Amino acid sequence: SWLEGHAGAVHAVAVVGRHARRVVSGGADGIARLWHVPTGRCERVFREHGGRVAGVCVVGEGRLLATACYDALVRLWHLKSGECVRRLAGHAGAVYAVCALSDSRVASAGADGTARVWHVESG
Repeated sequence: SWLEGHAGAVHAVAVVGRHARRVVSGGADGIARLWHVPTGRCERVFREHGGRVAGVCVVGEGRLLATACYDALVRLWHLKSGECVRRLAGHAGAVYAVCALSDSRVASAGADGTARVWHVESG
């Protein structure tokens, strides 16, 4: 099925949950989207990025979404409400990737030549 809605290139995709009925995508348009795969419907849009969304991952058994952005921030979002709950600052340039290490930690990689580990509750 097609998941259409980004204006431009899609840079990242991640599965939400064990059954792969939902995925999250991140794009050059500075937006992340939550998709319902069986219907192709966009269920939620995450807009507060200041540049391209280069990486996405799901944390805490589908509770949180982490996004890596060209504006040097990693953002944490509640998947259900769409609310941005934390902005993780520390990279000195674009953030290219993010991955979940556990239910409480994520790692990010940036243009500044660093990889960083963050606690989702405290940064």
